[in-house]
Amino acid sequence: MTGMQIKQDEEFSLVIHPHPRSETLALRFAQWKEVKSAKEWDSCRAGMKDFKAKLHDNCYVCADFCKTQFAGHETHRLVAELLRKVASHCTLAYVSDEAGYYETGDVEEARDAIDANARMIDGFVMKLKEMGWKVAGTDPPPYLKRRHF
Repeated sequence: MTGMQIKQDEEFSLVIHPHPRSETLALRFAQWKEVKSAKEWDSCRAGMKDFKAKLHDNCYVCADFCKTQFAGHETHRLVAELLRKVASHCTLAYVSDEAGYYETGDVEEARDAIDANARMIDGFVMKLKEMGWKVAGTDPPPYLKRRHF
């Protein structure tokens, strides 16, 4: 696995590159009063909608997402553990993990969920090909060939 790259690009911001086959995770903290008053649509404000009653203007908030499925199980686990570490320093933290690892710590359950998702995507790609569509980049990801966490 390639090493995770983390850089601080602003005072309250971390940009994390977990793996070349993973999306970048950007933890950009801003005060709630700035986020809620933004004139344009804001993903952070949208992510905080369920927590608005608990937030004060001077609270720092952050919301982002990171798709790790194409980087493999180990990268997914490392991103979840990094978020767990960040969350341990927060007053309020909510992390949603589609594979369930963050919530349960169960590597087998997470691996099964990631593999099931990959099989579903592969099935969808096969159907598109059967219908005559040309689908680029459909070689199976390397992590499907070696099951490890």
